[in-house]
Amino acid sequence: MKRKFNIEITETLQKTIEVEADNKEAAMHKVMKMYKNEEVILNDNDFIDVDFRV
Repeated sequence: MKRKFNIEITETLQKTIEVEADNKEAAMHKVMKMYKNEEVILNDNDFIDVDFRV
């Protein structure tokens, strides 16, 4: 008899965004806002890893 299994698939996407800001915190806030506003979109070209877990 075959059993059912749940397999978790996690993909990791990564992109580097260059921004001008007064400090690291301001730069981070700026990029987070850009991401939230969908000004930065990660896609299959930004793929760096995949992981499978039972």
